[in-house]
Amino acid sequence: ILDLQPDSPELPTGLDPVRRISDIHGADGLRPELDRLLQEICQFSRKKSEASREHYKSQANSQLSSRIRQYIQDHAADLNLNISSIADEFRFSPTYVSRVFRENQDQGLLDYINTVRINRAKTSLKNRELTLQEVARANGFQDANAFIRVFKKVQGVTPGKYRDILD
Repeated sequence: ILDLQPDSPELPTGLDPVRRISDIHGADGLRPELDRLLQEICQFSRKKSEASREHYKSQANSQLSSRIRQYIQDHAADLNLNISSIADEFRFSPTYVSRVFRENQDQGLLDYINTVRINRAKTSLKNRELTLQEVARANGFQDANAFIRVFKKVQGVTPGKYRDILD
C-alpha cells in the first residue's frame, strides 16, 4: 500500500523501518519497536490520505467555481439569475456555492454577477436610443433603480454620467 523505501522522498525523517528493526538487539525490544513503527506508519498514512483528500476537494471546488463563472457569463441577462438559482442549477446550497466561489475567485458571487452585468450594460449604454429601463432589463436588472444603484457601486458614476463621458 505504501512505498516505504528508505530513500523515499515522502518518508518522514527517522522512519527507515529496515534500519530501525535491524538495530534492535534481542527479541524483547522487537515488539515495542514494531508497535511504534506501525503507529508511525498509520499516522503517516492518515496524513497522506488527508492531504490527498484536500487536494481533490480543492480541485473539485476550483472546477465548480469555473463552471459557475461560465454559467453566469451565459445567463447574465436572466432576470432570475441569483445565488439561489445558481445553487439550484449545480445542486448545492446557496451558502456552499457562495463560499466555494469566494475562496476560488477572491470575489463574492453577487459582486461577480453584478460586475458581469454592468460590463455588458456599458456596451448597451453606447446606444442612446435605449432608455435606462431597457438597458437595465436587457442586462438582468428588474428595474432602472436597481440598475442605477448597482452601476454606481461598481463604476463609481451613474449610468447617465457614464453616457455623458462616452460623448
